[in-house]
Amino acid sequence: MEKSQERFDVYLVDYKLGKETGLELIQEIKSIQKHAPVIMLTGMNTGSIDQEALQLGASDYLIKGEFDARTLDRTLRYAIRDSQLMESLDSAAIKFRSIFERAGDPFLLMDGTSKILEANPIFISKFGIEPHSEESGLGYFFTDLIEDQVSRLILMDVLGKKSELYDLETVLKIDKDTHINALISIAKQDANLFQVLIKDLTAMKAKEEEDLNLEKFSSTGRIARLLAHEVKIL
Repeated sequence: MEKSQERFDVYLVDYKLGKETGLELIQEIKSIQKHAPVIMLTGMNTGSIDQEALQLGASDYLIKGEFDARTLDRTLRYAIRDSQLMESLDSAAIKFRSIFERAGDPFLLMDGTSKILEANPIFISKFGIEPHSEESGLGYFFTDLIEDQVSRLILMDVLGKKSELYDLETVLKIDKDTHINALISIAKQDANLFQVLIKDLTAMKAKEEEDLNLEKFSSTGRIARLLAHEVKIL
């Protein structure tokens, strides 16, 4: 098993390896290098060993005496290509998970029915929904958070068409007594998985209202000063 500690472009593993079998070696290699391309070589065309090798993570298998140089070359190339692809996908998944967990705004994943599958800590904290809680998360639908019927219909239309939606302003329900103005954007991750980013506009709306009130107060003050001036003249 010493060779399993070393890194190679591809591993060709024979089923018969003395006291141990190639299946045990595949397990050892995969425990160290998750996406290592491994091809099982077997002299038995029984099917059970081959399937077990694939279940353990082997990229493919070849039966001794039943393949030529061209078949071997193609099998090696495909195994290496698939390994590189899986490693890239794994790396991308890790990056996405990091972004998902650290996002400063509520962020969730839902399916085509708007069922919440996963949510980041900010969403859980704000809405009090645990994605893996039987009481609320699993079986809870994002549409249940949307207050107005028009926005719900727009959302379901987007999901039905498997399209995307950006910057829909709506009102979301925190609980029966608390609501927030929000901007929601929906991006399709795959055929039945959608990312939802929620931007809380409550603070912004409050600031806009405050600025408007200040402007009104300022205008009222100007009018009052003008009237006072006119009264003095009179």
